Amino acid sequence: ENGDDLGIYLKKLKNPNWNYPPHFSKLAQSLFLKLVKANPLERYTAKEALGHPWITRKPGMIPLTYTESFASEHSKISILSLITSCFYSVNVRLSVNGSEKLELPEEYNKRADSISAFVNNWHEEHKNASIK
Repeated sequence: ENGDDLGIYLKKLKNPNWNYPPHFSKLAQSLFLKLVKANPLERYTAKEALGHPWITRKPGMIPLTYTESFASEHSKISILSLITSCFYSVNVRLSVNGSEKLELPEEYNKRADSISAFVNNWHEEHKNASIK
């Protein structure tokens, strides 16, 4: 609006209220919103934009921005770490409880090893990537 002071203007820039024409699809809105983010880390790169289903006209997942991708990976790792910790706790409790040794099903051991390997590989890959 004309006559806005600097504070109001800056607030509007940080939290814009977009009005779309009726023919503007939800998919087009999704692409538009990812292109106009003020923070460059939250904004689409050209490659991400070109992979958006509205551009490709192919059904599929909407590409994540860098920060969305990071948050998604962080959530996965947090969950996997929690699961691994639970497996570890169960193993410790089983080995501490009583004098008789409990045998766990082979499938349990394979799954625990698989999760541990995944978490360890992910940590190694990302540790090396952050060093570069």
